Amino acid sequence: MIRTEHGFFTGRMNQRGGYSLLEVILATAILAGSSLMLATLISNGANLGNRAQERAEALLIAQTLIDETLATRHGESFEEEEPFSESSLWSYRLRAETQEDLGVIVVTAEVFPLDDEGGVSSVSETPVVRLVRWYLPRHGVDMYSGEMQTKGEEK
Repeated sequence: MIRTEHGFFTGRMNQRGGYSLLEVILATAILAGSSLMLATLISNGANLGNRAQERAEALLIAQTLIDETLATRHGESFEEEEPFSESSLWSYRLRAETQEDLGVIVVTAEVFPLDDEGGVSSVSETPVVRLVRWYLPRHGVDMYSGEMQTKGEEK
């Protein structure tokens, strides 16, 4: 054993007091691996953030479409499909169906991304957002018979 001023050491001491090549290579490999994992996490976080932003925008479009439908159309069944606006990157499918047996109207809004040519993306045949609302029509439902009533008709 060799006694130094800092304590006891076994074996021979490095004369220069520096790091060996093996230690430098190992530290560099650990640093590179850690950097790669951190870059992957940052990339995944950015991608998930973009997807969440797209979904939030599509949900806002779907809610707007349903709110406009509930405010302007009363009790009619229809289906339409078109781009949201000229400058938009979204297309929508809006459908309203009357459920006679339940006395409600079901409004469904589906929002799809558009590709570069302005068509619905072939990658996304399923909508980014599908929002469904059930509501009672304004003119009401006869709760005893389940039949739809129109304005001015009373039983």
